Amino acid sequence: MRVAEQLREIWRQATGSSQKADMEAASEVERKTLALPAVLSPVQFPGRLLPKPTPVNLRRFAETPVVRRAINVIKDRIAAMDWQVRVRRGVRPQDVAFAERKLRALRRTLEEPNAVDSFRTLIEQAIETR
Repeated sequence: MRVAEQLREIWRQATGSSQKADMEAASEVERKTLALPAVLSPVQFPGRLLPKPTPVNLRRFAETPVVRRAINVIKDRIAAMDWQVRVRRGVRPQDVAFAERKLRALRRTLEEPNAVDSFRTLIEQAIETR
């Protein structure tokens, strides 16, 4: 016997009712409501209420305060990361001509892309357009 069946049996014994009496009482009770056909069911699925995730709708959604805050939190964490300029994995610096000079120039270019921007503003703009 399962636990639920045991509990029902204990309840029946405690209240003094029998299973036959319960069945007879259930058959005598008339239904007071009509069954609603499934076609007319008031339940609606939430997928129908959401707009399609087109680029325009997603951009509009990104302007809402909660979503904008979430985007800014992630964007700030990425922009604040430490970064390095180095030769790609699998390539030895000795195989690249003027490797040190090229790495220094690239680092300076990324640190100050122009007179008014920094690496942080550059990377924030790059992240925002993606």
